[in-house]
Amino acid sequence: KGLSTMGLDLNGVRFWLYEKKLGVDFKKTAMIGRQSLDLTKSELKKSFLIFIFGVLLLWRTEGIKTQIERQSHFVKKWADRFFDTCHEFMNGIEHIMALLNQLKLLDNPNDERVVRYKQEYSDCFQIVTELELKIRRMVSFAPRYGETVKKKAFDILAMLSNISRQGQVNFDKLFVLVVEFNAAAKSAHNEMLTIKE
Repeated sequence: KGLSTMGLDLNGVRFWLYEKKLGVDFKKTAMIGRQSLDLTKSELKKSFLIFIFGVLLLWRTEGIKTQIERQSHFVKKWADRFFDTCHEFMNGIEHIMALLNQLKLLDNPNDERVVRYKQEYSDCFQIVTELELKIRRMVSFAPRYGETVKKKAFDILAMLSNISRQGQVNFDKLFVLVVEFNAAAKSAHNEMLTIKE
């Protein structure tokens, strides 16, 4: 009689359950004095139901968060590979342009450098053709800008093919296509990453 008891009431239990839901570990918690539980059975049942609901909701939220992180990782990786492929494609195109320029400067078709440059051109053209196919496949995640990227890459290869058949080099038109390809590839890369322009 006259002694006040210490213990957990409804709000105290809710606090402890909330902390547990946040990940607090109570394994090494000490309580001083005699403790009592100042809750009715219905209050205790309600608190545990709220706790269970909270844990289930947290578990579901974490699952959704993990799924979004996986998808985000995939998209970033895909966009990075697309960027690298476009970069390789442009390196190959620049190399071909340098070879064409060298061939244009050499007058003697029997010069061994002409034969070597033509072989190198042929090898490099095969590589950039493969990269163009890879770009076509990869732009599927860029529905807005992907078609433009495919068209510009194809146009560059078509122009290079015409140059090699006709022997006339028009670098100005080729540079315009290269700039247009780069702009479209940048937009497609941003679209893959869902970056607004």
